[in-house]
Amino acid sequence: MKNLLLLLTVFNIYTISAQEDIFSYSYRNVPANEMNSFIENEVVYWSGIHAILLKKEQATGWAMLKRYGGKESDPNIYFYMGLGSFNNLDNLQKNWQAAEVEFRRSMDPEKLALIDQQLNIPKRIMGEVLFNRLSSVNVKAGMDGWNYLVHNYKKAEDNLAWVGLQDKYFRPFFEKNIKAKNIKHKYWNSAVVINPTGDSYDWNAYTADAFKELSDVFNPWIKQVEWPIISDEDIENFGGNTFYKTVVWEKILWLDAQGNLRTRY
Repeated sequence: MKNLLLLLTVFNIYTISAQEDIFSYSYRNVPANEMNSFIENEVVYWSGIHAILLKKEQATGWAMLKRYGGKESDPNIYFYMGLGSFNNLDNLQKNWQAAEVEFRRSMDPEKLALIDQQLNIPKRIMGEVLFNRLSSVNVKAGMDGWNYLVHNYKKAEDNLAWVGLQDKYFRPFFEKNIKAKNIKHKYWNSAVVINPTGDSYDWNAYTADAFKELSDVFNPWIKQVEWPIISDEDIENFGGNTFYKTVVWEKILWLDAQGNLRTRY
């Protein structure tokens, strides 16, 4: 029986890890006196390049989010870039260069000269992380239905096994309760870090919960719900549901499914 359980577990992890939903986060720490110029550059220039990639299906999404609260030493901005496939990842540099050329050709030369001057500010990059999203509920609803995203960062002994158990227990839980409107979540997902990796990093997997209102983050229940019960066979690999840290992010800029820029700034 134990051998069968082990075989099923390995098969489940292999099936999940074979999925492709690649995306990246680029974390920044932008000083307050640079924030307005930083956001303006995204509005008038960088988001336009991402929109071309999205419309050509060379990317699957883009957004800029700002940290709500937390430590001053932590990143206060991150950019989400949906890639979808490893093929888009392999061709990202080539596709980006072509999209930038196309976007610049579409702009008024005088306006472009002014923008080029404004673009000359530090990028403030603190780190970049590449993920594979392996389990999700309601992600296809897009970015328009939520404003706040909670990241729960996890250092798992085996991140594939951990996300496999998230898929086994928590995907059905959120699927059921989001559909029944028992909770205020707009979507949920879990993913593994595929770069960078190694013991020196503080986390290697995460889950994310999306909400419409800030108050929903701290009071997400509409009615009482029963949490999944983890089986004895899975407790050891699950390793508890404690996280390295949890951070709340507010969506500032994003592209809708048609590549149109949306803003809450």
